[in-house]
Amino acid sequence: MLKPYKTRVEATYHFLKAMIECVNDDGQSLRRVVRNADEATKRLASTSSFPLTFSLSEKTTMHKFLGIETRFEPSAVSGTMRRIYTGKPVELTVPFYDDVIVTDSVRVPDAYLIPQEWKFVEEIASLHGIRVERLARPITLEIESYRFSDVKFRDRPFEGRHGVQYTATPIRDVRSYPRGTFVIRTAQRAAKVAVHLLEPRAPDSFIAWGFFSAIFEQKEYAESYVMEQIAAEMLEQNAALRSEFEQKLKADSSFAKSPHARLNWFSLRSKWADPWLNVYPIGRVMNGAEAIVTGN
Repeated sequence: MLKPYKTRVEATYHFLKAMIECVNDDGQSLRRVVRNADEATKRLASTSSFPLTFSLSEKTTMHKFLGIETRFEPSAVSGTMRRIYTGKPVELTVPFYDDVIVTDSVRVPDAYLIPQEWKFVEEIASLHGIRVERLARPITLEIESYRFSDVKFRDRPFEGRHGVQYTATPIRDVRSYPRGTFVIRTAQRAAKVAVHLLEPRAPDSFIAWGFFSAIFEQKEYAESYVMEQIAAEMLEQNAALRSEFEQKLKADSSFAKSPHARLNWFSLRSKWADPWLNVYPIGRVMNGAEAIVTGN
């Protein structure tokens, strides 16, 4: 950005020209590498883990960097030190962080089952080149999924969306899916993209970007006069629940001062609570994918 516009355009042109020449000189080898990578991607479900997030290690190598000299002076505008580029070329030795550490990973399922009311998944996945199929007949099977807690939304939107932070706890469940349910099998060349979109712990997943925020909305509530009696009975019959409630009162003053929050706490722990609140609607099929029949 500090170089003249003409220099930047010419540098971009020569870089692209050199890349095209490189591809042209060894096209067969490049195609072979791409094919091998695609075949390896199709076998992701057979691997023990797939990395989702990374951090840089402290290991570095030193490299020379051709830059522009800078100096600093106080700024009356920002109230801090202001960086000024002098325009003078300078050669620096800088650390290059070329070693990363996997901080979170997931075992890739054979397939994902997505209820058809979440149609945006099919639309956006297709734009990414992910093959999306539909169940040809109903199916009931054991799946893996997630339950969320500690849900917090961003105060302001970013890129037009309100992001979400949460803790995702794996769960096992038996679910029934009707005909027409979307199916994304991981035995395809775009499997890595699918995993990053559909796994909640991936930083760029649909749910992290706020596409599934409806699952965090409580839709069912109990009338106060009804819940007063039910809550009293729950406290009397469940010593562990009573202890948990008393600890909550001591630890959370806002909760203790809110009659609604206190009664809703019992409502969420009653047998009438919504079982789908904070539960991921997408199922991970780890075994039995061969029983999934797709078609028109």
